[in-house]
Amino acid sequence: MKIVLIQGDENTGKTTLCNQIDEWLQKEFVNESWLKNFKNNRRVMGKMEVIKDVSHAPDFFAIYNIELPKNKLKRIIINSLSDDEVVIEKFKDFFTKHKEYDSDKDKKGYDLLITAIRPFKTVLCDKMKEILGQELLDELEKDTLSLKQVQSYSVKEDSKENLLIKLEKTPLQVIKDKIKSIF
Repeated sequence: MKIVLIQGDENTGKTTLCNQIDEWLQKEFVNESWLKNFKNNRRVMGKMEVIKDVSHAPDFFAIYNIELPKNKLKRIIINSLSDDEVVIEKFKDFFTKHKEYDSDKDKKGYDLLITAIRPFKTVLCDKMKEILGQELLDELEKDTLSLKQVQSYSVKEDSKENLLIKLEKTPLQVIKDKIKSIF
């Protein structure tokens, strides 16, 4: 399991980036995968099933079940809810329910979680720590991790290839590359 954290204060583009990822996954990613592999006569994707909760629009959380050949399944969860404790609790219920997912594809958990998160050392960040695990966020919070400046946003990656993205601009390409890496 890999995790991508999209960190920023209010109105820095966390939800916008999550919406762009959602749109790319459902439209362009599917087409890119089919076109790339059609030329090689390989069937890469069977179908994509999306379960999406938009009851806190414009924020949402969703799970993407991407069916691969030989009954394999890749699962991605996206969460843009991070603005208050009530919506974070709603995501917690969804996340808890789906992280133990089990199907006839014999797949549990998820391959990639992409979630919005508030800056470290805030009450809202602490609520997400309770959901995702204190240890993960503490490791990303340490200054010892490599910090790369890319244009006007920064990216931290830990030893397990989890990402923390601090937003100033929308780094959609970084997320696209991370999604592609699980296939």
